[in-house]
Amino acid sequence: VACAVVSAWPGSHGSVLSPPGSPQCSPCAPVTVARNDHASCVPWAAGTSRAFGSRSCAAFPDGYVSSANGSSFCERCEAGFMSSATHTTCLLCPRNTFSLGGVSVCTECEGSELSEPGSATCSPCAPGTVVSNDNASCVPCAAGTSRAFDESSCAACPDGYVSSSNGSSFCERCEAGFMSSATHTT
Repeated sequence: VACAVVSAWPGSHGSVLSPPGSPQCSPCAPVTVARNDHASCVPWAAGTSRAFGSRSCAAFPDGYVSSANGSSFCERCEAGFMSSATHTTCLLCPRNTFSLGGVSVCTECEGSELSEPGSATCSPCAPGTVVSNDNASCVPCAAGTSRAFDESSCAACPDGYVSSSNGSSFCERCEAGFMSSATHTT
């Protein structure tokens, strides 16, 4: 006997099955869901779960995954990883992003910070350096500019100040009676 009326069994919400020889419907086990014809229970898809008595499967929360069909447990993605869109695998965070774990999108590094793939944090470039144009490394600020630790880019030295070499973390004040060149390098 198939379960023709979904609401005939209290609390079933449609995830029911009629066992062979039984006149009544029964809920599927927690790791399965009823087929549309209510003839049998099947494991739910990887990356989803179903509470006992629930009518359907729901995706795991962001940052959690399950790679096996019918799994009743999910695992939290570790730091440096994010969950795939299908919640079936943890993916390595790309270069210049990071995660503390349990996320579906890695966070981009800010300003003068870099990270390797799979990082839990971003590392700042040293004062006097800035992220390269290809975002692969820290490169020195050009002479005539500087970058302090709390700044995100190299800034031109103001009038009356100079930085004569690449990689300066501050501009030096010109001696009394002298002025800086147009390039602020001397």
